[in-house]
Amino acid sequence: MKTWFLLAISCLYFSSSAMGAENFPRQNLLVEADEFPKSVIVLDARPQKAYEATHIPGAVWVDHAAWSKSFGDGDDSEAWSKRIGELGIDGRGAVVVYDDSSFKDSARIWWILRYWGVPHARLLDGLAGGEAPCGK
Repeated sequence: MKTWFLLAISCLYFSSSAMGAENFPRQNLLVEADEFPKSVIVLDARPQKAYEATHIPGAVWVDHAAWSKSFGDGDDSEAWSKRIGELGIDGRGAVVVYDDSSFKDSARIWWILRYWGVPHARLLDGLAGGEAPCGK
């Protein structure tokens, strides 16, 4: 119930109508749910229990805490190539990341992806139709 409430609030708060996405200076860093490219990889950066309860169909869970810790452990490009590649990310297709904590966790995942050379990473600007993700 708490996850649903947080998702509903974040959907309302971060929807493009509430935030005015057209006012963002770098609109290319965000993507609307109805603008997903066909070959997009969607990463869910919420806690695993929230992901298991409900998520955007086709989304892949990414362990934000583990990524944060690993990133701080040093510059190991081989390990990061493997970690990112295991999610199906090859650097050519689009990647969209979302969470339910005001972009805090998804922004860190986005930044790590960009740091390691994934050029087409974006943050989800709200969720489809202002509703929480559905499906499993």
